[in-house]
Amino acid sequence: MRGFTLLELLIALAIFGVLAALPVAHDRSDAVQLDAAVRALSADLESAREEALRGGEPAGLAFLADGVSYALYADVGGAAEVAPLWTRRLFAGRLARLALRRAGWVVFAADGSAISGGVLELGLGSERRVVRVHEASGVVWVTKP
Repeated sequence: MRGFTLLELLIALAIFGVLAALPVAHDRSDAVQLDAAVRALSADLESAREEALRGGEPAGLAFLADGVSYALYADVGGAAEVAPLWTRRLFAGRLARLALRRAGWVVFAADGSAISGGVLELGLGSERRVVRVHEASGVVWVTKP
């Protein structure tokens, strides 16, 4: 008998399928890492909004000059210099562009609205994501440019 058995054909197809998927998985790694960073940033923006609601004082995220870090500040409206509650680093990506009403800050009022919102663009390799903070409602959402 000549030819291949069904089992041999299925094994060969499985091997080719795995090999064909390897470059695709590598190309998508930037997108996956960037999506994780954007989810973390969105969650931290929501944390700042919740801090403002809980504390009854404006709270906000300050984006640091290194382009990869930001810090949460409570009582942003106070006159005294305050230390951040925490500082985080984007584990993937870089803040490619900030278009915020208050330079380098997203600030939430005690009612949860954004005193200064705007657009933050994150980039990693050729991938880009945009995080928007609506000024009137304080709602945070993510889009692709």
